[in-house]
Amino acid sequence: MYTPKEFKQDNGDLIFELIDLFPLGLLITTSESKVSLSHLPFLFEREYAQHGRLLGHFAKANPQWRELEDIDEAIVVFSGPNSYVSPSWYHLESVPTWNYSVVHIYGKPTIIHDRGEKREVLDKLTDRHESSSIEPWRSDFDSPIQSKMLEAVVAFEIVVTKVEAKFKLSQNKDEIDQLNVINHLAASPSTRSQETSLLMKKALPFSVPE
Repeated sequence: MYTPKEFKQDNGDLIFELIDLFPLGLLITTSESKVSLSHLPFLFEREYAQHGRLLGHFAKANPQWRELEDIDEAIVVFSGPNSYVSPSWYHLESVPTWNYSVVHIYGKPTIIHDRGEKREVLDKLTDRHESSSIEPWRSDFDSPIQSKMLEAVVAFEIVVTKVEAKFKLSQNKDEIDQLNVINHLAASPSTRSQETSLLMKKALPFSVPE
């Protein structure tokens, strides 16, 4: 990924937060004859091994899962807040651009064949997103219906070997222009623009007044 040094993001907390808030990743695998892509929800276990691991699952009908058994590396791309930035927001002449945040995760994929471990992966993924519910749904893979559904999915892990993160958030502009962009994005009716403004407040090195 082309990443000018001012846009490179090394803050592990911000990277983890992006994946946690935007867990739908793009899984990319390559073979000699093709490139395969699937959009899948992931859970990032940050404390696992040296760099963490991703947990996910396929529908068994998706042929891409078979490729994971034959490759040494897969890539997962996570996209966070992003928004158009107008040059009219700058105090110096400039051109239109786009602010955005992305994380690329590289790692060794492994299919989880053990039924008990597969159940555990699915429970972890479900619990993460049911945790804010007043009445969280709980799985029961011993029931006939859910047991059949369990057989229709393939769970896997990706042990992370490398993380690349690019947060392009006006770091190449002076503080006046950065604040102007933050304020214009915050005032936008677009939720995506508001989220970009909030990320800029967290990621930029100066203190933004409330």
